[in-house]
Amino acid sequence: MDDRVVIEGTEDEAAGIASILAELIRGNLAQRPELARVLDRLSGAVAVTAFSGDDVVGATLVFGGGQVRVKTGADPEVRVRVTGTFDAILGLSQVPMMGSLPRPFREGTRQFNRNLHRGDVKIKGWFRGYRLLPGLLRLVSVG
Repeated sequence: MDDRVVIEGTEDEAAGIASILAELIRGNLAQRPELARVLDRLSGAVAVTAFSGDDVVGATLVFGGGQVRVKTGADPEVRVRVTGTFDAILGLSQVPMMGSLPRPFREGTRQFNRNLHRGDVKIKGWFRGYRLLPGLLRLVSVG
């Protein structure tokens, strides 16, 4: 298990989006060791909330010291927030990245843009998260 990705609480408590995000980051760090430099540079927190019908799940990712602590539940105090449908949130892993920017003209990027336009994904705190959000996308992207 990668000690750079820490799930706070027991694995049972970290069900849902928290464990999915943690496993995406763990898998990507194992497959692409160069992503450790991205993790080393990140500092701050991002709250992620996914909903499907009446079900709402959340996670808070706290970056710092070359680690990410993944907590169950979206902390309402976190200023950088990503909210959307469960499918749209999982779709973030399909956004192909080129450095710190999504690759233009690729299907994953076009789908992300459609989700933003339709309101399936909403991002608050773009300005505060100008480093966090691209870093998060790079860490979760398998595209």
